Amino acid sequence: MAHRRCLLHIGICKTGTTSVQHVLAANRTLLLQHGYYVPRTFGPTHNHRHLPLLAVDEACEEGRREWRVMQRRLPGLGCCPDLEMAKLLVEQDLRAELAGCPPDAWVVFSSEQLSQRLSREADLWRLRGVLERLGFEEMRILVYLREQVGLALSWESMEALAGKPNPVGLEPSEQFDHRLLLQRWERVFGWNAIQARTYARKCLCGGDIVQDVLECGLGLPQQIPLLQLGQWRNGRLGVRSLRLLQWLNRWLAADTPQPVADVWRMRLVRWSSPPWIGGRPRQASPELVARFAACYADSNRWVDDRYGTRLGDTFAAT
Repeated sequence: MAHRRCLLHIGICKTGTTSVQHVLAANRTLLLQHGYYVPRTFGPTHNHRHLPLLAVDEACEEGRREWRVMQRRLPGLGCCPDLEMAKLLVEQDLRAELAGCPPDAWVVFSSEQLSQRLSREADLWRLRGVLERLGFEEMRILVYLREQVGLALSWESMEALAGKPNPVGLEPSEQFDHRLLLQRWERVFGWNAIQARTYARKCLCGGDIVQDVLECGLGLPQQIPLLQLGQWRNGRLGVRSLRLLQWLNRWLAADTPQPVADVWRMRLVRWSSPPWIGGRPRQASPELVARFAACYADSNRWVDDRYGTRLGDTFAAT
């Protein structure tokens, strides 16, 4: 296989990744004309979630969780007896697709699970090994970082939608420490391979995450005819919607089949979506801001100095 180049858009979670992925998937033909190939392997999914699956370790909880999710989402993997067989199938199909990709094109993968699920350095070394086996010689990493207060509040909604019954994400955690994340990726891919951007409207091209990815991440011209720009998605739930959803998660029995539980959760979210029912999203209390500021000040300063981000300028503002 010819030497190839790839760009990994790794999120992080709650930085407009869904909008970015929908636009990439909807404009594959147009992007290819500009030298960027967006893989289709495993169907029309907008999230290349099968890529982090190739690097997870079934011996850890994060790996087992990702394997369970992918078994439900991709019927073709559900028939695999174990994770190793699924990895072989995914890599084989991805290799077959890349064989028809123009050799000079940048292959673009986008999945926030790359940063969320690959939480150990060993996972990233496995990912690099997979990419090298697929023929990639040059690898670039694009990551959007969000100040921790807004990230934590949005994380609470995401976890409730995933079935968690109790408030989570409102305490400082290593998963919100961007210095740890970047240092882990640096050790495997190198500092020069990483482009870190700030997820805040005033720091994005045109105030839009999709436009910023296209112009600053991919280096595409400002005006691309017919390119469909996505809408902001997956915003924070209103306070009443969040409480209702957490109550529903506690009410659903532990043995309720996942598809049934998901249907009820989505029905409740749709029913409570009007602001007069669901309420306004939770606002950060002064105590929350102070606690997070004290915890992440040094980390954010290190990231801003090293990557030119603006976490300090945007803190508690997203």
